Amino acid sequence: MFSALLLNLVNLKLFEETIVSVKIIVLFYMVGVLIFILFKSKLKEISPWNHINNFIFCLFVVGSYSTVLFLGSNYYFAEEATENKTYQIMRKTEILGPKYNRGKKTPAVIIKTEKNNTKRIEFNRNMKAKIDKADFLELELSNGLFNFDIIRRTKLK
Repeated sequence: MFSALLLNLVNLKLFEETIVSVKIIVLFYMVGVLIFILFKSKLKEISPWNHINNFIFCLFVVGSYSTVLFLGSNYYFAEEATENKTYQIMRKTEILGPKYNRGKKTPAVIIKTEKNNTKRIEFNRNMKAKIDKADFLELELSNGLFNFDIIRRTKLK
């Protein structure tokens, strides 16, 4: 279970660098639900836990592992060739800092991709002034193994 928590941190980083819909990520966690349903009686025999604990275990462990396999394969086996695409910034926003440091906001922009998805791109705090002036975002993209674009570099315009 601890490994699933660590993998979720890896998943978060990979998700930030991949243009993929959240719906696809949710599908991988639903595989965990399907595994629980299919093996419910077997889990009852081999596990000392009750059904709720087994369900949570299957959801997070299977979901985390399958998501990291998908996102990791897409990222690490991506093409080296890149292409630049420019997107109009739909909205500029800020992400609150940690609990006792809410004032340290991280600037971010939201763009609309070709597949009609939205993608939030975060920047360093020192980029706030440039973000306020920018209307477009240029992304250097490479095609991932499963045809989901990998963000290699960002440039405000």
